[in-house]
Parts: sequence; structure tokens; C-alpha cells
Amino acid sequence: MFPKVDVTSDSSVLDVNDLAPVLEAAIQLWEDSGLLSAEQFASFKSVTNSVADLEGDILAQANGNSIVLDINAAGLGWFVDTTPLDNDEFTTSSDSTLLTALEGSEAAGRIDLLSVLLHELGYVTGLDHDGGVAELATLMGGELAPGARFILPYFPFEPLTERPPLILPPPPDLMPLSSRGNKK
Repeated sequence: MFPKVDVTSDSSVLDVNDLAPVLEAAIQLWEDSGLLSAEQFASFKSVTNSVADLEGDILAQANGNSIVLDINAAGLGWFVDTTPLDNDEFTTSSDSTLLTALEGSEAAGRIDLLSVLLHELGYVTGLDHDGGVAELATLMGGELAPGARFILPYFPFEPLTERPPLILPPPPDLMPLSSRGNKK
């Protein structure tokens, strides 16, 4: 069980107005990564988002081009970064695609909104939990620990269309990231 945070503070409970700048940053990071084809990137133009009280420990759901985020990150509280492109609240970890919140920072112990949006945008492009490429296994793996931030690897001009999938077991103590609307 993860420690609960005070969900009555403004940064813990997500407001739909908080989404736009962080979603814009997530789209920019996907574009800068060079990992997407033009067709995949074009799918971001029609993305819609909303906030709702999702069941249990679900942080977000993507269905087609619609992303729904849980109002309070399954009771853990959201870290809504006002400077989502600088990663100042985080430090490196042993995984090159994952950062860890600095102790005492606003990100510590909370779910990073940017990471969840990066993950859900992956669904919008057609990626699934294996990510279709080894470098995306952590991001698309389906779980995110409180205080963690996903970062995208950068491979300019190599879209994710012809790489074999890699499936890694999830690290311990993680929260499920999403539940897709169309389960097979």
C-alpha cells in the first residue's frame, strides 16, 4: 500500500485547467523524441481529455483519442509540474528512462501528471503495454510508482514501425497506470 497524500490541496486534486500546459509538454516531448511516424504524431491533433473519479487504483484511461484522468491519482495526489520540460524536481535512477523525485520536492510521493500523459498518448498513437520497442518498455509498461517520472529516449528519424517488442516484468511497488477501454 502506498502512503496517501492530502488530496484537499490544490496540487493533489486535478482540475481540467491543469491539463492543457502539461498535455502540450507531453506532445512536445513525443515530437522531439523522433520515435513517432508522421501519422502517429498526427493522432495527437484530435486528443480530448477530461477528469473523472475513476474506479480503484486506475490513474487514467485512453479510449481512441480520448484520455480520462482520475481526479486524485487513485488517492495518491497528482504532481502537476508548472515547468514540465525541465525535470528540476527529479534525479536520475538506474533506469535510463525513469527519474526519481527529489526528497522533499512537491513530486515526492505523488503521481506525475506528465508521465501519465506520456503513457496515455502512447495509446493514442497505437502503442500497447510493451511499447513495441525496448526503449519504451518502462513508459508503456502500465505501472508508475509515486515520485517517478518517465522520460522518452531520443532516436531522431526512426519511427516505431519495424522494431520487435520487448516485455519486461514490472518493478515492485507500482501503481497501474491505466485501463484501456477496449480490453482484448
